[in-house]
Amino acid sequence: MRQPKIDLAKKTITITKTFYNATLDNTSDEFNTLLQLTESYPTYRVLVSSGSRSSRRNDHKGLTINFMRKFVYNLDRANLSLFNETYDYYALGFGYEGLDLYQHMKDWFLETYPDYKDMIVDCAPDRAA
Repeated sequence: MRQPKIDLAKKTITITKTFYNATLDNTSDEFNTLLQLTESYPTYRVLVSSGSRSSRRNDHKGLTINFMRKFVYNLDRANLSLFNETYDYYALGFGYEGLDLYQHMKDWFLETYPDYKDMIVDCAPDRAA
């Protein structure tokens, strides 16, 4: 089990959720460790982290609104006016449903061009042998 992490700059004591659950038993070593830490650092906040990091990769890294606009302009100019109309629609605040402008545009783009990476590869010039 990971030991608590003390951050002097942020004045925090970070423990994992597993460690926290163990502290619920006041006879456990974890309870005594946390008690000693909170006595030693009385002004520090105790934070509980999940202890695990998301392993989900961002398959659409670099997919900005500017990239989407350039993509449509260069590879599907017939849809450029639709892209601009969609952008303007969400930029004016219509249809937000709790999502921000970028998320709406990303959803529209991925729905319209689910294979956009393949389209980029297909139109790339071949290297000279």
